[in-house]
Amino acid sequence: MNKKPKKLCLLAILGVIPPMILVFGIFPAVSLADNDAIDVVQERMLVMKSVDAAAKRIAEMMLGRDAYERQTLAAAARTVASHGGSRLIQQYPEGSLESPSKASPKIWADWDRFESLAQDLVLFGEGLAQSVERHAGPDTQPLHATARPDYTARRLNTGSLSKQPPKLVYLRLLRTCMTCHTKFRVKE
Repeated sequence: MNKKPKKLCLLAILGVIPPMILVFGIFPAVSLADNDAIDVVQERMLVMKSVDAAAKRIAEMMLGRDAYERQTLAAAARTVASHGGSRLIQQYPEGSLESPSKASPKIWADWDRFESLAQDLVLFGEGLAQSVERHAGPDTQPLHATARPDYTARRLNTGSLSKQPPKLVYLRLLRTCMTCHTKFRVKE
């Protein structure tokens, strides 16, 4: 009589080998795939919390609720920029919708637009940092009175953005975040 099956069943009963491996043989691959997807979602959520914290620091200064500190503001803008572009895109492998993800399947249906917004996050984040460094102090004009930026202009670069008032560049960054969340985030 072959003792190997009995030994495998005993190990499974003792919890050394999950019983599903014995039944299906593929359970570890499914489990690993699920764990990888959950890890991607959790990592993505941590990054978004970091971006959210930086965006809140920026907003508080731009709205005049906190003291305008150029170095802090530029650093926060660069934090936002550092998480955009290819770094953001890589955190969205197709189908990574496992709970507690708030990503919408629309991301993959309109991937080009998602990539464009991810690149805009870098452009406007770095553009804001350079604009803040270039301009001596806060723009005293209320945010709602700031001229509306032309969002269709695709020939922008950080050099041209640095010449614009920080509040105008901030509006571009804010619009990028709002557009992405409106289009590609599941409503709660």
